[in-house]
Amino acid sequence: MKLFTELPEKERLIAEHFDSIIQDIKPLNSKQLAFLPHDIQKLSALLTAERSSLKAGYMNNAVMLSAYTRYFMRWNLFRLTSLFAGLDTKAFDFLKDGDYCLDIGSGPLTLPIALYLARPELREKKLNWYCMDTSQNALALGENFFLSCAARLQTEAEEPAWRIVRVKGEIGTRIKNKVTFVSCANMFNELYWDTHNPLEKEAKKYAALLLSYTVLNKTAPDSAAATKNMADAAAKNFARIAPDAAKTSNKAAYQTPAKSPCAVFVVEPGIPRAARFVSLLRSALIRSNMHIHSPCPHEGECPMDGKKGGKWCHFILDTENAPKNLLALSEKAGLPKDRAALSFVFASSSPVHKSISKSSAEKSAGKSARSASPQPIRICSDPIILPHSKTGRYACAPWGLTLVTGSGIKNGSSGDLIFADLNTRDIHTLPVDRKSGAKIVDAE
Repeated sequence: MKLFTELPEKERLIAEHFDSIIQDIKPLNSKQLAFLPHDIQKLSALLTAERSSLKAGYMNNAVMLSAYTRYFMRWNLFRLTSLFAGLDTKAFDFLKDGDYCLDIGSGPLTLPIALYLARPELREKKLNWYCMDTSQNALALGENFFLSCAARLQTEAEEPAWRIVRVKGEIGTRIKNKVTFVSCANMFNELYWDTHNPLEKEAKKYAALLLSYTVLNKTAPDSAAATKNMADAAAKNFARIAPDAAKTSNKAAYQTPAKSPCAVFVVEPGIPRAARFVSLLRSALIRSNMHIHSPCPHEGECPMDGKKGGKWCHFILDTENAPKNLLALSEKAGLPKDRAALSFVFASSSPVHKSISKSSAEKSAGKSARSASPQPIRICSDPIILPHSKTGRYACAPWGLTLVTGSGIKNGSSGDLIFADLNTRDIHTLPVDRKSGAKIVDAE
């Protein structure tokens, strides 16, 4: 099962014609277009090596907003549409007519637009989207782009079913209604990058803050400060009831009402520090009675948690199917891309996994062998060359870090979900890689 999937042709054409759509909405003159690669390169430096020089409201600057939308937004759309299209067909069944959704750090509405393009079954649902960002200019541009995409995809000349509500503010800003779905794309790295607080503390705080917006939390804070105070209190409760971040059996700060399903989706750049944050956020969400829908094939301790010197969970998307004019623009800006990386977590209040955990597998190993059952394994690395002309890939499985070998994975891709028929005794007796400590599974 592939993690990433291409868009259908009609939606793919919108992605390919992004330039003409955005030019109709926010046109650049010939001189501005000529300087665009330079502006993109400058913004890229500010977002990475020169981050300390980046001003908080940078997308209120017209030049930076143009560079962001025509390059960074496009690449993020490519990543997110490929990911959303690849999630299972029932991934968003929890969303119903009249539900409220919240996208924090929405910028030019990249994530809602990606979801609209990638999940046709959601387009007729009457969803109310709070799109929150500190830049009203970015939100306005994004709403216009969304309306243009919707117009191109609708068969009849009518208003899209989705209603966009622009909210000027940052995470913690109050909204009127509790939401069923809360999302953030490439936002947290701008918040925790230079923090002096331990990343564990930041992840607990932000997990509580995200959940405070959802239908799981019936209390409506009167202000942004009250919302943040609630998050801090919940984070302290996490620390009190679950001092070990690896344990997932503790009581939660939020109890899940059976009739109030909700989900949280967070995606960050595919770099080690971001992957570490996502792993910690995942642990905090699990301790809040949320269940991991994707990418994890289990809800035990993360074996690729991004600790210093260890492996970090991220997925690589080949760019061969990216729009050709986007690849050309990247070359002109001196930022060529042959791969796009991301780290993410998609958590739901409804149980999704029935796989065994690492601890239960090991405890059961001494018992009589049971019949084999398909065990999910998520591929997380490029192919690596092993001794004796073998090929392998590191992966995540219910029992922990895994090294998958054999010809069966040579033609696979990062993020693939494969299955191995194993019983608990098989798992316990799997050979172990001396270098990484990973259990070895042959996928011949």
